[in-house]
Amino acid sequence: MAYLLYYLKERADFPLEFFNYLNVNRANYIINKLITHFKITSHNEWKFSGGKSSKCVTHKNTLKGRFIFSKKEISIGVICHELAHAIDISKRGKSTHAKKHYNIMKKLILYCRKKGYTKNQDMVMVVSGKPGMGMSTMGTKDKTKERR
Repeated sequence: MAYLLYYLKERADFPLEFFNYLNVNRANYIINKLITHFKITSHNEWKFSGGKSSKCVTHKNTLKGRFIFSKKEISIGVICHELAHAIDISKRGKSTHAKKHYNIMKKLILYCRKKGYTKNQDMVMVVSGKPGMGMSTMGTKDKTKERR
């Protein structure tokens, strides 16, 4: 239950970053920029999967790891959330959904805003009913049909 409240809070505070999806190329570009700028060396590998969720995988012995991002729901907010886990782990040796994690994520998101990553044409707006309910992208299927 606590995780759900945390996720709702971050999405309420940063709706532009969480409810605008990126394509994989743009996501790769932003991840590279953030990892370089914030000097994240412990988690420098990532991949995109077809699954629903994104995660930060860390090996307990070495504190090194990688990111797995969902191709379906990749956004600047999700990228910053997962990178905040890596920064939190490298600083404290652990990461939880607490105020420290939130503050790190906020720094990452504010950096993305400053650099203009949130003002990109590659982003697709998401239409959502109730918070936490299923989401659908707006206009993506129609565009692909028009191109054919």
